[in-house]
Amino acid sequence: MNKEKYIVPKSLFLFSFIMAIVAYAICLILNIISFVVTAKSLYFSSYWYVYVDIVVSIFLSLGIILCSILMMTLTKEKDKGGKAVINFISYYLLVLAVYSFITAVFYSIYDYSVTRIIVVILAILQISIAVTCVILARLSPKVARIILIVECILFSISNFINFINYIIYLSFINMTLYLVLLAFDIVLVVLLFMMKVKKEEDAPIIKKESAPAPIALEEKSEEEKLTILLKYKELLDKGILTKEEFDMKKKELL
Repeated sequence: MNKEKYIVPKSLFLFSFIMAIVAYAICLILNIISFVVTAKSLYFSSYWYVYVDIVVSIFLSLGIILCSILMMTLTKEKDKGGKAVINFISYYLLVLAVYSFITAVFYSIYDYSVTRIIVVILAILQISIAVTCVILARLSPKVARIILIVECILFSISNFINFINYIIYLSFINMTLYLVLLAFDIVLVVLLFMMKVKKEEDAPIIKKESAPAPIALEEKSEEEKLTILLKYKELLDKGILTKEEFDMKKKELL
């Protein structure tokens, strides 16, 4: 039976999760700063969706940092951790897709710009693809890997649009936030592209041949018996056999 191993360069595996920790640590800091700035300038009753967005982003960042640390520590054979990577990215993209859709809908209520509408459409597409990847990650990781590459590219496009959007709005914090996320998406695309599928065959089971049945002493010729007896005598002379053992074997032969 063939077993598929999903091989990734160990250095790239470690770099990807270190990048995830660093990227979302930056996101966490920026979201905390954003929350403080928002609390000073915007009323909650009028801009509640902004507060919800920031708070969810903070908890999302903490969750991804924790999951990345666990992946790095619990994956023993990091060069063969391709399946674990596929599962991680599948759930990661599903969570992000749901988050992107909810926040995009909230913001679209108050902003009907073309870029907002595009982000909503992309978020719906991302959710459908992410759900498919979560299912395929268990049934067919090879297919899931290909779809995840497409999904990560879609996220890159979405984050790039958000990045441009916040440049237009002169929002430095959000602009930096989406630039960091864009960089991490690119790392994920590279990781999935570099992943190789290796087939390993189970070692064949070797059946031990049964030893031939010992020849009965009665079937031995007198000459063979004499030869065996002489060998026993040599062993007796060398002290390997005792006199009692020699007499017993001699009795068996004769």
